[in-house]
Amino acid sequence: SEEKLDSGEVVLTYTLTVQPFLLSLATRLGLRSEETLSRKLQLDEMGSLTWSLLDGKRAVRDLVDFVCRRYKLNRRETEVAMTGFLRDLGKRGLIGFRAPSGKAGEKST
Repeated sequence: SEEKLDSGEVVLTYTLTVQPFLLSLATRLGLRSEETLSRKLQLDEMGSLTWSLLDGKRAVRDLVDFVCRRYKLNRRETEVAMTGFLRDLGKRGLIGFRAPSGKAGEKST
């Protein structure tokens, strides 16, 4: 779920993906509850902006371009930060990635 704070920042609540072994261990230890299986992630201003731009239509380079212009940042540094941020969201299961449109091996122009 998503909550927007008065500051404009976004807090994401997501369910953890737990390995079956760890899940059974947690159940045996009495640790299994909805509270222990969900986490919150508070995004800063730039992360909240990026989150709001994720629509499944924009390419990563479009996100980088937008953030570079908005905050007047160095492109290379923004690419590194953006890909790390998106990778982290992906690892948490909050977003997925798909290959760019076009045939495999076809060079885009």
